[in-house]
Amino acid sequence: MTWVEAVGLIGVLATLVGLYLTWGQARDAKLQAAAAKTAADAASGAMDRAQRQLRSNQILVLIPQLRWVAQELDAAIEAGDRGMTRRHLDSWRNQAGHINGVLLDDSAAKRKILKAIQDSVALATEATANLLREEKKTVLQSCEQARDASGNACNMLNVFVGQSASQVPPTNSEEASD
Repeated sequence: MTWVEAVGLIGVLATLVGLYLTWGQARDAKLQAAAAKTAADAASGAMDRAQRQLRSNQILVLIPQLRWVAQELDAAIEAGDRGMTRRHLDSWRNQAGHINGVLLDDSAAKRKILKAIQDSVALATEATANLLREEKKTVLQSCEQARDASGNACNMLNVFVGQSASQVPPTNSEEASD
């Protein structure tokens, strides 16, 4: 064997060793990528669950506050206090708008509930305008539709909270089987 053949043989062996090492690195990279994907999927699932829980907690806090505003609005209307009624109508619009925004991201929220909230906000705006421009009407006459709409929205939200509280969010294994 000549030295040229020996160098060629060593070159072929070096190429085979290089291919083997490259294949091993590619296999390791593939395993690491799979592990990273699994970790990313787990992190994404945890983040989704945390967001759902946060939204649920917000709803559990905001709906009783909205119910309190509705009760105060009723009391102000009953007392015939235009100024206090306007303030409570403004509070209603603010709280209802916030709840509406939280529920928009909730796939379980029914369109009927969202529409009832939106209608109550629109009617509260109209009632506020009525209170400012129509001195001849009583407070109740100016706010009757808004009062009915706010009561309807509260009732629907109470049912929604009851339904939501009795539902257990799915775990990762349940989501995977769906």
